[in-house]
Amino acid sequence: MKRLGLAILGIWLVCFPLYGQNAVVAPEPIAARLGMQILEQGGNAVDAAVAIGFALAVTYPQAGNIGGGGFAMVYRPGNEPVALDFRETAPWAAGKDMYLDKKGQVIPGASTLSARSAGVPGTVRGMRELWRCYGHLPWAKLLEPAIKLAKRGHRISLYQHRAILRHLKKLSADADSRRVFCPYGNALAPNAIWHQLALSKTLNRIASHGDREFYRGQTARDFVKELKKKGGIITLSDLENYRAVWRTPVHVAFNGDDLYLMPLPSSGGIVIGEILGMLGNFNYHKLKPDNAETIHLLAEMEKRAYADRNTYLGGPDCFPVYWQRLLAPAYLKKRAREIHLDHATPSSQVLSGLGPVGKSGLMLKESPQTTSYAVMDANGNCVSITYTLNGSFGNGILLKNTGILLNNEMDDFSAKPGSPNLYGLVGGISNAIEPGKRMLSSMTPTIVLRNGRFRMALGSPGGSTIITTVLQTYLNLSLFSMDTTQAMNAPRFHHQWLPDEIRLEPELWKNQKLVEKLKELGQNPHKARGLGNAVIIFQSSNGKVEAVADPRGSGIALSR
Repeated sequence: MKRLGLAILGIWLVCFPLYGQNAVVAPEPIAARLGMQILEQGGNAVDAAVAIGFALAVTYPQAGNIGGGGFAMVYRPGNEPVALDFRETAPWAAGKDMYLDKKGQVIPGASTLSARSAGVPGTVRGMRELWRCYGHLPWAKLLEPAIKLAKRGHRISLYQHRAILRHLKKLSADADSRRVFCPYGNALAPNAIWHQLALSKTLNRIASHGDREFYRGQTARDFVKELKKKGGIITLSDLENYRAVWRTPVHVAFNGDDLYLMPLPSSGGIVIGEILGMLGNFNYHKLKPDNAETIHLLAEMEKRAYADRNTYLGGPDCFPVYWQRLLAPAYLKKRAREIHLDHATPSSQVLSGLGPVGKSGLMLKESPQTTSYAVMDANGNCVSITYTLNGSFGNGILLKNTGILLNNEMDDFSAKPGSPNLYGLVGGISNAIEPGKRMLSSMTPTIVLRNGRFRMALGSPGGSTIITTVLQTYLNLSLFSMDTTQAMNAPRFHHQWLPDEIRLEPELWKNQKLVEKLKELGQNPHKARGLGNAVIIFQSSNGKVEAVADPRGSGIALSR
């Protein structure tokens, strides 16, 4: 009887896992701890995610923001995950040739460093929409920690000091940014107490009046007035008309899992879906991690998926994107047949699979300076968020009276078909600039279920490498059965079609046999620094929850 009882208990735990653990993974320790405090004060995962989002705008300004935008994936037990798109949009004064000179050539820095590089911010409306639909605690309480941090100040970490130093030239080019980040002519020093009084007042108004303050109130008026002085083109009408949009996630089944991935304007879900769909046509259970043959096979799939990304994908509200055709089993089988296990196909010979769409080009290069975080509460609710200013510290322009740092997300459009942007991705007319359009992204917050139960939440920054980071982290956990620490620490690689090279993290690059084998297969390996800065929240079949932060960054994971 005792054995029978234990067996029944085991079956019950698998079918109905015990919750009871709060978990937070975030790229900055102060914000992560504040998120845990919100959970311990009775808030749910959405409450904590909103509080972290605003706190990161204060403590992690290179990517945390209220002047940018992003995506969220939300899971509630017993329900399929849902996706929230709060990506920036192009102002109505924007146009497809806005960054070109009279000769039709891209003006250097116009889409990255000028005030005209800013898209209409979506973060505040996105956070408010998350809270409106699923939040529990009062709105003002969720902003209170960020307000206090901005007003009373917080200590600059060595990591933040170095980030400011790396981007000192950009931050020094704008008088208001220079005053905030480089007082007395020097970058904020480690352990210095950093006060952001203008930002604290802005956050306080948002706490009192909600998102309408940011989009229609005093903050909106100050935002537009100051931005116009600096050459920006966002208007009050642009702000008033901005909406966060609930979208249906891309659903992909693989290896017994159900992956729920971001849909357009994120390309991440479609690209990962293509790669996993192609992988299903091979005997993938025999693959081994950190193996030249495995890396070769995945790289060949990545080439084809990224080629399709750059040709066909763009903002779904302004351009007809029939992305379902890219995930059709027959199409993916056809693409898989193009792959040779014994030699690489040069990227110049890898074409988009459905035929041309106008003028396609190379790849848009997105900034790696994004931030990703995830939260799970004791009731099993989970939120995975990735949001950004695009480049580190956005375009480096700060609006003095609001304390808001501007994004340079307009660079994620195709300034000119075939012309690479800030990070080497090159796009075609599907991602051309249009008023009100959302620019294509690689941000990929992800929720994975198995048998209808939560299994993991994933995400990462990294621009175009976000997709391959999330993919490889997932494969490490699901296909290669690594534990969470092994899955996070495993070396990563990346291929994005153009340029035609495999980027290998140092641990892989040091493996000369692997590098030589890749060369024999016709690949073009290159050494890369750390790829991504992933987050993992993983729940085992017995209900145990593990949270892991990436050692490549400065974040922390908390669970209790």
